[in-house]
Amino acid sequence: MTWETELFDLLDDLEGQAAVAWEADREAELADRARTEYGAVTLASRLMASRGSEVGLDLAHVGRLVGRLSRVGEGWCLLVARGQDWVVPLHAVSAVHGASERSVPEVAWSPIDRLSLRAALRRLSDATRPVG
Repeated sequence: MTWETELFDLLDDLEGQAAVAWEADREAELADRARTEYGAVTLASRLMASRGSEVGLDLAHVGRLVGRLSRVGEGWCLLVARGQDWVVPLHAVSAVHGASERSVPEVAWSPIDRLSLRAALRRLSDATRPVG
């Protein structure tokens, strides 16, 4: 074996080791990014992806409400269940059943979807028909 062959074999081995180290570092970085992105998923963003679908919401003192998710806003949702509209504060939800596995980030929401629970309740109080 000539010194050139030995040198090229050594360089090939070093290149292979560098590729393995780079791949391991890349996998760790991708896993870290995935954890960070998953941490940014909120209940509201998951419900936004479920709009128009039938979902079940477990609520304290009410139990499970199953119905069509009509609207989602900042901190609240509107569920059509048991023959009526339910304005549900998201902090009252203990579990969700049947929601989409996807989410819609809040930066993609329309300005109307960004209305707070306070705005929704104000709108209801301005309505002429009684709220039950």
